[in-house]
Amino acid sequence: MDKFILQRNKAVSQNECNRLITLYENSPNKFSKHKYMDPKEYKQYTGVSLNVRPVNHEWGKVLQASLEIYKKQHVYLAKKDALWRLEQYCNIQKYEPGQAFANEHCEQGLHEPYRVLGWMVYLNTIKEGGGTCWPQQNLTAKAIAGDLYIWPAAWTHSHYGIKTSKEIKYILTGWYAYGQFN
Repeated sequence: MDKFILQRNKAVSQNECNRLITLYENSPNKFSKHKYMDPKEYKQYTGVSLNVRPVNHEWGKVLQASLEIYKKQHVYLAKKDALWRLEQYCNIQKYEPGQAFANEHCEQGLHEPYRVLGWMVYLNTIKEGGGTCWPQQNLTAKAIAGDLYIWPAAWTHSHYGIKTSKEIKYILTGWYAYGQFN
């Protein structure tokens, strides 16, 4: 494992993962394009997202505890944490069989806020494919329900989603960033 990618196995409970999938499936507020995405990337992104807020949820508390572990491993970030924080909204994303955010990308871009870290929780276990690849780290994560990952948002940790052949994939994903949040 890359020292800058934190992996916590089964960090989020199966019940909480199932609750988030149900929330997604029952919501009428899903969208298919991200407002910050380069239009050329739309063709690569075939999932559908739902914005959610991490406050007052079991997974939000797990995410905060995971960030504390990450900051202990990377003391520089702990010194700068007054300047950045968890973005107000994150996404539940669903990918049908054959879909993925398969374009290699990083979480920083020309948009505000300026992202420091990316994070993701797999909400279901995928038997074939469905993971995430960080090619520069020669690392591929398997999609296992409840597993949480935190990594640098910069180009040094570009990544892409791996398509599933037969299964639906759900993830919860978001960012820590500099900037003003309402």
